[in-house]
Amino acid sequence: MYKKTDTTYGYNGEIIPYEIDTQGEWGSFYVRRWPKPDSLPATKPKSRSSKDDDGIKPPTCALCDHYFGKIGQNLPMNRIRFYNERYILKPNDYPLVRNQLLCFVEPTNANNEYLPHRLEVKEPDVRLSIHIRRDGLTDLAYENVGDHPPVDSVTEESNEEKWVSWINPFTESAASQRHLHISMVKAKYIPLADWETLPWQVAEDKSNGVVISRFETNFYALAIDGKNPKDVAMTVTHIHEFMNKALIPYSFAAYEKNRVIIIPRSQAYSPIADQRIGTLELLTGVLVPGEKCSRLDTLQRDRAFQEVTLGTNVSLNFDRMLRGRFGMPPAGKSVYAHPSRYSI
Repeated sequence: MYKKTDTTYGYNGEIIPYEIDTQGEWGSFYVRRWPKPDSLPATKPKSRSSKDDDGIKPPTCALCDHYFGKIGQNLPMNRIRFYNERYILKPNDYPLVRNQLLCFVEPTNANNEYLPHRLEVKEPDVRLSIHIRRDGLTDLAYENVGDHPPVDSVTEESNEEKWVSWINPFTESAASQRHLHISMVKAKYIPLADWETLPWQVAEDKSNGVVISRFETNFYALAIDGKNPKDVAMTVTHIHEFMNKALIPYSFAAYEKNRVIIIPRSQAYSPIADQRIGTLELLTGVLVPGEKCSRLDTLQRDRAFQEVTLGTNVSLNFDRMLRGRFGMPPAGKSVYAHPSRYSI
């Protein structure tokens, strides 16, 4: 098992160096959760190993509490203005990977009381995720937030490094908070998926030409490809509305260029791994087992991923639902037999 020395990954409780060339190998090693620093506030969100998938959330929001200074005063924070939306960038208090950040929609309640905040994915959220994946934290409009110090990744010279960004939009996709937020981490810290699409497409958004394809993975995952981020973001927004009405949760990640990943989910909790599985686990192939799972090999990990995504029959039906909503896929190449000129 390999790992880069300045990451937070460990195997059997140890940090093991790995060659930089191996970082792109999906599921190439195991990880453990990074220890919580003593300086973080005592308030802890719901455990990722919780089996509570009923969609019920406590009436408080840790992200709003941070923003209004109820917990974690003077923590690093920046405001980002992006396509008429305002976001707050801050370090993740309970990261799975060192230097993990999150970006949430800025609350607007002047009375500093709890306010039902935006839960739905909108076009600017997708475009911001794509921008972070393609261009890192550069070319963004940053502002200070009160007396909060700026986030280190915004001020350091290496902010042109590549980042990976993802969203868990629903409780059933292992969202820690219903307040919409984008998670991100430097790409060099994780083994990125290197997936190819299958040679046939699932559907095409006839309004803008965005194509929906299947990835060649051992669980059901979709690639959304378009000519520009605007078209892709528009289609993802329509997919979000479509899946919300169909009561199908999903995981989302910006992948490469103008491609994003949509992974429809059946549930968040995996009994095999005793763990709530989020987008980061599916994207990297690295799964932290729960307390009741003493051993988790790659076969059990793959079964756990299949357990929380759509099965074969359900995925085929979902393909049909996508074609009914967006349209048939574009015409592709076909192979057909010519009659032989020679008799046998």
